[in-house]
Amino acid sequence: MAPDIDDLQFIGDTELQENLKLDRESCRELARTGHWKAATVLGGSIIEALLLWRLMQESNEDIVIERSKLGTDPGNDLEWWSLGVLINVAASLEQIGTNTVIVCKLAQNFRNLIHPGRSQRLNQQVNEAMTLSVMSAVEFVITDFQSG
Repeated sequence: MAPDIDDLQFIGDTELQENLKLDRESCRELARTGHWKAATVLGGSIIEALLLWRLMQESNEDIVIERSKLGTDPGNDLEWWSLGVLINVAASLEQIGTNTVIVCKLAQNFRNLIHPGRSQRLNQQVNEAMTLSVMSAVEFVITDFQSG
């Protein structure tokens, strides 16, 4: 059974909540119809939006401290951060759990196959298993945010 699509109540921004709800529904429909690459990219976007939202709830001081631990400086504007940076900082701030980090990093790798050069170098094409992994990562993030 699919998770409840209305389980984003923890997001106070109604517009963002509705956008994510629509994206999740679209992602599921794309997967149901075998559009693996599109569903994978959209799922990665949902993960990115959720992590960005959560980190924007943190104090600037906490973000600066965690950002300094990265080894490279992604800058002050979280909206310009890559998915990998968002995952790492959310993990450092204990906003997402260990298993969520693992599935999010897999989702990031699968989503990056949208780039033809990467796909060719790795000799990989997005497939159903990858898409389901990304969709699972979305649910892991939501579950962590609901309980935290």
